[in-house]
Amino acid sequence: SCNFSEGLVYTWPLPNGFNDGDMATIKGSVPIDGSAFSINFMAGSNLGSSDILFHMGSRYTIDQIEFNTRNSGNWTAQETHNEAGAIVAGRYFTIFITLKCDQYTVTTNGRHFATFKKRKSNSHITYLVIDQDVIISSVTFESYLT
Repeated sequence: SCNFSEGLVYTWPLPNGFNDGDMATIKGSVPIDGSAFSINFMAGSNLGSSDILFHMGSRYTIDQIEFNTRNSGNWTAQETHNEAGAIVAGRYFTIFITLKCDQYTVTTNGRHFATFKKRKSNSHITYLVIDQDVIISSVTFESYLT
C-alpha cells in the first residue's frame, strides 16, 4: 500500500486573506489505507512554525474531527467532535468552510458539521495549507459580501 502522507502538502497563497463572508470549498478523497489529514488557515506557509488561525484535523478512521489554533508555537484548547461518516476512508468528500462574524462554520458532504469560534483575528491569514493522507481535487473561494 502507498504512504500518502510522505511529503504531500497542498499550499494556496491567499493574497486577499480569508475574510468575513468568505467560503472555501474543498473537494477531494481520502485513501482507504490513510488515517488523518488537516486543513489549516495560516499566517505564513510553514506548517512547523507559522501561526495557525484555523486548524481542522480529521482522524477519519475513528470518526473524529478536531479544531484548534496555534499562536506563537503554542496550541490552545482543542475542541473535538465525533460524528460517524463525516469523512469516510476511500470516499470523496466536499467540505465548506465559511467565516461568519466571529466563527468558522464547517459543512461536510452537504450537512452542517460544526462551528469553531474565532480565537485570533482573521486579518493575519495568508495561506491555506492541507496535508497528510488526502488527495485534493479542487479548492475554490467565494465571498457572500460585496
